[in-house]
Formats: sequence, structure tokens, C-alpha cells
Amino acid sequence: MNRPGEAHLPDRPGRRPRLAFFCRTGNHFLGDIIDHLNRDWDLQVFKGKSVAEMAELMGWCDVAWFEWCDEALVKASGLPKTCRIVCRLHSFEAFTDVPAQVAWEKVDALIFVAPHIREIVTSRVPDLARRVATPVVYNGVDLDRFAFCDRQPGFDIASVGYINHKKNPSLLLQCLSALVDRDGRFCLHVAGVHQERRFELYMNHMIREMGLTDHVVYHGWVEDVPVWMADKHFLISTSVFESFGYAIAEAMATGIKPLIHNFPGASSLYPRELLFNTVSDCVNSALSDDYTPVAYRRFIEENYRLEFQLRGIDRILLGLR
Repeated sequence: MNRPGEAHLPDRPGRRPRLAFFCRTGNHFLGDIIDHLNRDWDLQVFKGKSVAEMAELMGWCDVAWFEWCDEALVKASGLPKTCRIVCRLHSFEAFTDVPAQVAWEKVDALIFVAPHIREIVTSRVPDLARRVATPVVYNGVDLDRFAFCDRQPGFDIASVGYINHKKNPSLLLQCLSALVDRDGRFCLHVAGVHQERRFELYMNHMIREMGLTDHVVYHGWVEDVPVWMADKHFLISTSVFESFGYAIAEAMATGIKPLIHNFPGASSLYPRELLFNTVSDCVNSALSDDYTPVAYRRFIEENYRLEFQLRGIDRILLGLR
């Protein structure tokens, strides 16, 4: 029996429908999706390396899911069509030449995680919408994992994720410095690791030069982010670009106020009053009396529940059957 709210899969005499995942770049966004689809589909994850092995698995499945629009999809779209093909494109692919190399006539659905990502890709591949369906399915947050806490304003600021040029660490330190100038109790807690030696050197140098040594704590890579965020008051994101910003949504789900640099597309994802353009804007937001944990949680509940994402994926897959 299907669970309430779930899509009904068509009956297939003798076997369940088959779905294969092809994910060469990284499958860290697939865990919840695999757990969900595993209930009603026979699943396999591609472990091979050759095009022949890819073709063999595509001959087995009813639907081939390509996580990321990368070279694997280019090769798959050049094979004789033996199954339905779905691709989910995140963000970095939008800035590569790969989408223009795919034979989109062979692909049945190209899933985008946000409208601004779709706009970027369609501007670079103008005839894309004629060649393939381009639905948007927003990312989802598991609200059971990120429990709500009706916290009070404070001075502990979280920064979560890999540290690299995209995360705009120079702006991060400028915002922190301005906050410390206003109140010496502010402290930045970093859950993540450096990916670029140049920015690691830069950040460590500037932390010393700006007198922030006592206001920055590196926690390394944190496995249990919900527990780690329990005593934090703000989540800061200074990224120049995000497709979604999982850390932002997860922090909001726990009741933490986000300080979000206004990257392209941010206003289509998050409330405008939570965005900042300048360092001064960031400081004003952090010092504002407007601190409403219940509202942050409600926003995620109403827009980015994991269940919404899974239902959207169900609709797309069942529409291909």
C-alpha cells in the first residue's frame, strides 16, 4: 500500500520498475532520494568506468538518473536510447560548456534545483527548452533531523561548509571585523575545511592582521551539524553564488537567523529582509531586534520540506513511465 501523499507507481507484472543512478562527481545530495525511491523501485548505482558498462546498465533499467550534468551524461546521450534518461543539474555545471555538448533529444527531463540555475543554463543553450523538459524541484530539508529551538539573540555566528573562493572569505572577515568593532562578544565558528591553500594563507594572515584571533574558532569538518549548531545564534553566508545553500536552510530550520549575502538568485530562494548587500547591512541585521526563530522555521516548513522535494521527483519519474 502506498503511503499518504505519495505518488502511485504503475503495476508491472512480474517486477518492480528499475532505476539506475550514475553519479561520478559525488552522491552526497542523493541519500534521501535513494532511501525514498528504494521503497518502490529496484535500484542500482553505477560502479563501472567504461561506456560499455554504462550501456549495459542503461539496458537493464527503465530510468537512468544522472546526478550532475557532466561528461557521463554527454557519453550516455550519444548511445542508442534504451531507457528514459533524467539529469539533475546543481550549479557548477551551469558555468561549464558541458550542457551545450549533451544530445538533449535523448534526455527526457533535466531537473534544476532552482529557477536562477535554469535561467543561466537556458541563456547559454537557447534551444534547451524545446529539446527537453526542464522542471524545477527545490532541494529539501529533513525537518526531523534539524530540530527547532526557540533560541534568543546572541553573539555566536556559524559558518558551515568547505572554504574556497566561491564562499567569499574576504567578505566574511570584513563582516566579522565590523561586528566585533560594535560588540567584542561576537565570535565566528567555522565548521569546514579549506580547499584552497591560497585562501587558507590569506584568512590566517588577515585574522591576525585584523586582530580577530580571539574571535574565530575553527572546528574542522563537523559530522553532526544539527548538534553543533545548537548553541549558535546566526548563520552567515558570504558566497558569491549558491544554487540553494543547504547550510542556510538547515540553520533556519533550527531557528537560527541567517545573514545571507545577496548572491544572484538569493531573493528567489530566501526572504529579502534576510539578505545583505554591504558590510553595514550585515551588521545592522545582526544587531537588529528582529530575531524570530519561529518565523525562520516556518519558512522552511512551508517551502523546503524534504517531502516536497520527494513528491516532485515522484511526479517527474512517474510521468516518464
